[in-house]
Amino acid sequence: EIELLKLMETVLRKEGFRRIFKGKNGSEGIKICRNEKPDIVVLDIMMPDMDG
Repeated sequence: EIELLKLMETVLRKEGFRRIFKGKNGSEGIKICRNEKPDIVVLDIMMPDMDG
C-alpha cells in the first residue's frame, strides 16, 4: 500500500494540492483532521485500529 500512497500523493500534487497529511491509522487520521481541517479526506475502508 505504500506505493499506492506515493502514487496518490503525486497525483494530488499535480492537481494543485499542496498541504497533504498522512496518518498511519484511523486514530491518527482523526487527530490530523481535527487539527488541520482538511477540504478533502481520502481513506482506506479497512484501516488499522478502526474501519472507515
